Amino acid sequence: MKTFTELDELIKELQRHPQPSCGRLRLDHYLVLEATNEVLEKGLMILEREGILPATAGWESEDFFNVRLYQNPYRTTGAITMYGLQMRFGSRYDCLVINEEYSMLDQKVAALPKETLIFFRAMREEIAKFTASLPVPPVLEYRV
Repeated sequence: MKTFTELDELIKELQRHPQPSCGRLRLDHYLVLEATNEVLEKGLMILEREGILPATAGWESEDFFNVRLYQNPYRTTGAITMYGLQMRFGSRYDCLVINEEYSMLDQKVAALPKETLIFFRAMREEIAKFTASLPVPPVLEYRV
């Protein structure tokens, strides 16, 4: 399976194959936001309805959750996972793009508003504070 660096190139390739198909997109210029459970998916849908997350290109994952594709606002590469909410961005990462009837690949790839990025950063910092205050579980030693 070929990996593409631009969504437009990948869409053209997917259009050549009208049946459900997929391809890989490198995240040089993109940020993928994906929930991995129902509660977070509903939360992201509320953020979209409230206008905090703009409508953007996306598709349904193999787990039946929406994968949202945004412009990469960072100048770096990284992956952030916060209790089931995943953000991946930058040249070290790619994602599987699935072209099925549920995909929204015809939409423009939106930019995340500055307020949304501030919200995600604040949420990440609060989670880090919370987890830092938890007691460290004892380390189990296994001897053979």
